[in-house]
Amino acid sequence: MEQHKCSVEFTWITAHAENRGNETADQLGKEAANNKNIEERYIKIPKREILNELKEKSIKQWQIEWENTTKGATTKLLFPKVQEGLKIRINTTTKFTKIKEEMATKSRIYTRVK
Repeated sequence: MEQHKCSVEFTWITAHAENRGNETADQLGKEAANNKNIEERYIKIPKREILNELKEKSIKQWQIEWENTTKGATTKLLFPKVQEGLKIRINTTTKFTKIKEEMATKSRIYTRVK
């Protein structure tokens, strides 16, 4: 597949919805699974490597959505980068909640003054 510059994309579709492509894929998969004459050709990739790649791609997509949303303005001030926010562990106490509320109030005042 790499030689032909093909790519594979996995998407969820409803089963048994008479989707022609899905029915064809099911049939070909069953035939291949039962065919003992097909040579197995794959590269073994460690599970950890796959998980790391999925995590990286997920965080990149999350960052794009985070930057494009109009919600969470106060939280964005605290955590502009998703990756940085994931590293922080916050114990929510009443003191933290009070500080967060004060920051939110200041943010609203600052936004109005602009």
